[in-house]
Amino acid sequence: VLLRVLVPSEELVTVVAGEGMNVAAYDERIHEAAYDYLSGKAERLARPDLLVTPMVEVGYTPDIINRVAKNEGVDLILMSTHGRTGLKHLVYGSVTETVLKHAPCPVLAMRADRLIKNILVPLDGSVLSEKALLPALDFARKSEANVTLFSVEPLEIELFEETNGLYPQVEPQTEKALEVEDYLKMLCNKYNSDDVQVDWAVSVGSAAEEILAYAHDEGFDMIAMSTHGRAGLSRLFYGSVAENVLRHAVEAVLVVRPDA
Repeated sequence: VLLRVLVPSEELVTVVAGEGMNVAAYDERIHEAAYDYLSGKAERLARPDLLVTPMVEVGYTPDIINRVAKNEGVDLILMSTHGRTGLKHLVYGSVTETVLKHAPCPVLAMRADRLIKNILVPLDGSVLSEKALLPALDFARKSEANVTLFSVEPLEIELFEETNGLYPQVEPQTEKALEVEDYLKMLCNKYNSDDVQVDWAVSVGSAAEEILAYAHDEGFDMIAMSTHGRAGLSRLFYGSVAENVLRHAVEAVLVVRPDA
């Protein structure tokens, strides 16, 4: 489904139409132009095994997007972030944020010019974080992409006293770190197949910073992650890992709500 959502006519009167304009005729022309545009795109995208349906609706954009996704049984909502700064300028109060909060299916926010060949899946060991794993693997199979499971361990620092004061001492690899590696290896063994290659990696430091840095440095095209809890992103958008990744990633970001 290719969807275009138009501003309601009463808002058009206020914003662009002005006094004395035939709003009904204006609405009709805008609707026809939008439909013709989508129809042209649909014709170019259509294949024998792919049905592409153009659709033009009028209303509040996030509500329309999620309603159409639900009614049409959509498996994925694809949205462009418009630019090189990821979601930085789109997060608070934006269409993208609102769609993400209430989407009935995974949402992929991406730059239009990026092919997906390497996917990073951050995991924290919880069942909720694993909700992004199957959609990411499915996406990888269809796009012939590779998947890397990624975990970030917090840096454990102890302060010890010497004659000249306190000095930080980084602890050696802990039992917890070994458990994380075993966990990632187990998932790799479970999901590695002829259809998709699954690897793993571990880093130490601040979760969001390490996810963003690793994705950038290793040339990943997409980060797939799950929100935590039934409220979608609403609990995560203030000082959280998800907020930082969504706002600052230049890679595509696939967001999966656990209850979607």
